[in-house]
Amino acid sequence: EAMNYHDQSVKLKERIYERNHEELAKSWNNLGIINENYEKLTESLELLQNAEKTYQGNEKKRKYEITVIQNNIHILNFLLGKENTLENHNFLLKCLGAFPENHFLLARVYFNLKYVQGNLTLEHPKFSIKYRYFRVYSQVLKGNEHPEFSRIFQSQGNMLLREGSAFESIPHFNRALKIAEKYFYRNNVEIAKIHQRIGVANQRLVNYKTQLEHYSVSLHILIESFGEDHPFVCRMYNNIGYTHSNLSDHLNAMKNHLKAIRIKMKF
Repeated sequence: EAMNYHDQSVKLKERIYERNHEELAKSWNNLGIINENYEKLTESLELLQNAEKTYQGNEKKRKYEITVIQNNIHILNFLLGKENTLENHNFLLKCLGAFPENHFLLARVYFNLKYVQGNLTLEHPKFSIKYRYFRVYSQVLKGNEHPEFSRIFQSQGNMLLREGSAFESIPHFNRALKIAEKYFYRNNVEIAKIHQRIGVANQRLVNYKTQLEHYSVSLHILIESFGEDHPFVCRMYNNIGYTHSNLSDHLNAMKNHLKAIRIKMKF
C-alpha cells in the first residue's frame, strides 16, 4: 500500500515539477527504500540511482541527502555482488566525514556499516559491530525513543540470535516492537517482521505457544498488508504449520500447510 502511494506521488510530481526537482528525488528515494524493505534489491537500486541523478545540480544544498543515497547505492551494489567488500567499506568510512558529529543522517551511515563489517575478517576498531550501535545512535539521535531505534534494537536482537543467544535477544525485539507500535500504523510490515523475529527466538527456547502467538499476529498483519495470496503469507502459514507440529497439534499443522500449498500454486 505504501508503495502504491509513493508511486502515485511520483507520477503526480512528474507532471508538476521539472526533471531535476528535489521533490522528485525524495519520492524516488522513498520508493527505493520501500522496495529494499521488500527485498526487491534490483528495483531499489534503479530507483535510488534515479534519485541521485535527480539531485544533480543541488549538490551543495542537499549534500547530506545525496551522500546517504550514494551510501545506499553502494550497499545495494554490494548485496547484488557488484562491488567487493573492501571497496564498499572504504566508501562508507569516507561517508562519515561528510556529516557534522550530531547530524541525524549520520545514523543511517553507521547503520549500513553492519552489512559490510559482517563480511570483513578484520574490523576497523573504531566501528566494532558488537558494541557500537547503542552508543553511536544515542549520541546522534539524542534518546532511545526515536523511531530509528526500532531498527537498531531489531539489529541487536538479530545479532544475538545469530550468536545463539535467543533469550538475550527477546528484550531487544520487545523494545523495537514498543517503539514501532508507537510511531508506525497498526498494520505496518515492520511490526509483522518484529513479531516474526520474536517468534523465532521463542522457537529456539522451545516456547512454542509464545512462538505461535507472535506468528499469528505477524500473519494477520501480512494478510492485511498484502492480501491472502502473497509469498510472505505463504511462508508464514508454513511456519505456523511447523509450530503446530511442535505442539503435537497435527490437525492444525496440516490445515496451515494446505493453505500455504494453495497459495503457492497460484504463483
